[in-house]
Amino acid sequence: MNKTWIHFIGIAGVATGQMAVEYKNNGYLVTGSDKGFFPPISTHLKKNKITIETGFKEKHLNKDFYKIKYDGDWFKVKKAHPDIVIAQGTKGHKNAEYIHAGNKEIPVKYYPDIITEKILKDESIVIAGTYGKTTVTAMLAWIFKYSNVDISYMFGGLGLNFENGVKFKNKDTKYSIIEGDEYYVGYDKKISKFFYYNPKILVLTSIKWDHTDIFKTKQDYINNFRELVKQVPKDGLIIYNKIDNKVNEIVQDSAKCKTVGYNYKKEIGNKYDYLNSKFKIIGEFNKENAVAAGTCAEKLGIDEESIKKALISFKGIKRRLEIRYRNKNLMIIDDFGASPPKARSSILAVKKVFPDYKLHVVFEPNLGSRTYKAIEEYDKTFHKIERLYLPRFTKVSGKYLENYDLEKYLKKKNIKAQAISDDEELIEIVSGNIYEHKKSIILFLGSHGFRGMIEQMTELLEDEEIS
Repeated sequence: MNKTWIHFIGIAGVATGQMAVEYKNNGYLVTGSDKGFFPPISTHLKKNKITIETGFKEKHLNKDFYKIKYDGDWFKVKKAHPDIVIAQGTKGHKNAEYIHAGNKEIPVKYYPDIITEKILKDESIVIAGTYGKTTVTAMLAWIFKYSNVDISYMFGGLGLNFENGVKFKNKDTKYSIIEGDEYYVGYDKKISKFFYYNPKILVLTSIKWDHTDIFKTKQDYINNFRELVKQVPKDGLIIYNKIDNKVNEIVQDSAKCKTVGYNYKKEIGNKYDYLNSKFKIIGEFNKENAVAAGTCAEKLGIDEESIKKALISFKGIKRRLEIRYRNKNLMIIDDFGASPPKARSSILAVKKVFPDYKLHVVFEPNLGSRTYKAIEEYDKTFHKIERLYLPRFTKVSGKYLENYDLEKYLKKKNIKAQAISDDEELIEIVSGNIYEHKKSIILFLGSHGFRGMIEQMTELLEDEEIS
């Protein structure tokens, strides 16, 4: 039987990788390429037997390449090229596969196009904000699944309660629950992804200037969220964080529908008191995320007891304050905090939960936090830690901060920052420094997989335990 062939340019993103898996689950033939593959998404792709290739090359869009390389009849398709190419938004017009797709007149779609086509419902729930949106989306999806409500969903993390973070809709689907990212769709579509998702219900968690590579001023960033709030129709609903001043201001000024604010500091002393004793995931901000998800679910008809049981059973998301290694005196924690506000929140969360530990941070900023005009956003990020290590940053074209630039700036702010561009050297130095104290935590903060450094450091500590 002939299968529709889907090829992903940039498949190693957590969101795009899970989209690929969902296509595979629905009977499509799926291939993909990226410049590198690291856990946890590489593990997820291999587990689901997705065919992946390293680098961006024309041959990855040609059937003959796969027929020669792989045994079996999986690639016996009628067409010589993919039926559809899905391009991750940051893969630009210089990408060899993108160019080849155009030359061969292969339809090219972006991630939000597929969400609109395969996931979006009229009753569209969108979770947006500078931080918290992935976790809130996963929590909310879990509450609905736990309550046996048929939903479609997408969130950009590997949820420990889910086999996959993307689920296509069907004829019985009632709601779509979608993480609304403010980053641009692509080079030729310079609008935020969340504008594609037509929210009927919007959950707004936070607004702190981020992605300074595309939002040139703080006001540009704020105004983008203001337009999203205005997009919610009069018969819609906005759930918003009352203790975030900018969120509160925008909703009060711009919303034209019913709004419901939540204040987690008050709620965890009342109906959400169980978050203080029975919640499985660490971090004060995760209690805030839970209240956001619970408030939305309650307003959409889920009973309090089901919300409680679902939140208590929520296991978290990989790379969201995920404890990767632990012995009596040492821990390795992995987190997605790749911007100054996210990194600051994660550091404070870890310090609060583990006050007796000295904190060593390995940090790689996302592209949006590597612009020179945003460097002052780092001023209050790393003061509560023991040492900061800046690995080799992912190579990009253009004028962006490198690790030694950030080191120089932060040293002027009296931060013990050290730029170490060789991965093996970084592992050796960090592994030596952590024994200066009785108890230490190594906190990895970044949107990439750190090129396997977490796994190498974990193995090193495990070997030392054995010896």
